[in-house]
Amino acid sequence: MKGAIHTTTKMDDDTAYQLTKTYWDNKAAMAEGAAWWGGVDAGLMSNITGKIHPGAVRYYKEAGIALTEDQM
Repeated sequence: MKGAIHTTTKMDDDTAYQLTKTYWDNKAAMAEGAAWWGGVDAGLMSNITGKIHPGAVRYYKEAGIALTEDQM
């Protein structure tokens, strides 16, 4: 798998949630095929300076991944 994982403002919350969850649940397997995926971790969330889709925010809260007020 190559490219970025992202949502759009037109995506419904449940789809964004599932996309985000699926990414994090499968990240290790993706890293087997493309090592750079292994370098992506929750610590990189601080690099996101804009709003995160509400559906993705729901996943991050459930997963215990800290977000800033600006991201929510």
